[in-house]
Amino acid sequence: MSGFVPDVQGLKEAQAAVEQIFRAVQPDGALGAAVRGAAEALYQGIYGRTHEDTGTLRASERIVWEGALMARIYTSDQRNPKGGRTSVYGPVQEAAVGMYANTFADDVPAAAAGAIAAIYGALP
Repeated sequence: MSGFVPDVQGLKEAQAAVEQIFRAVQPDGALGAAVRGAAEALYQGIYGRTHEDTGTLRASERIVWEGALMARIYTSDQRNPKGGRTSVYGPVQEAAVGMYANTFADDVPAAAAGAIAAIYGALP
């Protein structure tokens, strides 16, 4: 053998960058934090826009995590003596107030931009 030892320049730095990217895109890394932050911001937008008369409709707003990276935000079906079932008057209030539509129009761009910035910030 000639004693030739190959040396790849930048290999350690490249490996460190790959490890940093791998950690960032894990559910417990920057990606998970970005998804949780965006979902919570949207939930708060809906909750804040929900009409409050008896409080039942607002109390019916739910955020449920289905895995580490997916949340479902919805109005659960509850009942109160004055307004009846939220499944009946919830859509009426959505048509009047637009808690979901307005949150989508007003809050999604900022929530998405914040999530993207958080992920990019964790990358090398």
